Amino acid sequence: RLIADAARPVIGRKNMVLFTLGFGRTESPLGSPDERYYPAMEAALNTSNVAVYPIDLSGSGNQSPQNNFLSQLADETGGVYFATFNRFLDPLRSISRYNTGYYLLSFQSEAPMGELGYRHFKVKAKDRKVRVKARRGYSFGG
Repeated sequence: RLIADAARPVIGRKNMVLFTLGFGRTESPLGSPDERYYPAMEAALNTSNVAVYPIDLSGSGNQSPQNNFLSQLADETGGVYFATFNRFLDPLRSISRYNTGYYLLSFQSEAPMGELGYRHFKVKAKDRKVRVKARRGYSFGG
C-alpha cells in the first residue's frame, strides 16, 4: 500500500513487478489475502493506477499456497501472475510484451458530490483477436 500511495502522483499507468514467495495468510491451504490489509492495499493500487505482476520465486512446478492470492492480486489490478516458468527472463519478456502496445481508455463519470465508492466495469473489444486486460472497476470520491 505504501508503494501505491507513493506512486499516485506519477501520471499514467504504472507496472510493479513483484518478485515474491508470497505474503498474506499462509495457514490456509489455498492461500488467501489477509482481510485486515488486502482491501485497502488493492484499493490503493487501483486508485494509483498500478498493475501488479507477481513472479513466484518458490520454483517452477511447485504448488505454492500463495498461487490463488497472487493470481487474485494480479487479476484485480490488471497485471498477470507468473507461477511457473522455465527461465527467469521468460516472465520479464512476457511483461514487456503485455506493455509494448496498449490503448488508454478514459471516460468521465458522474458521481454525487461527496459520495465515496467503487464502480465495476467491463471492457470488451469488437475484434476477437484483440486481448483486453483491464481493471474490473475504479474508486471515486475521496
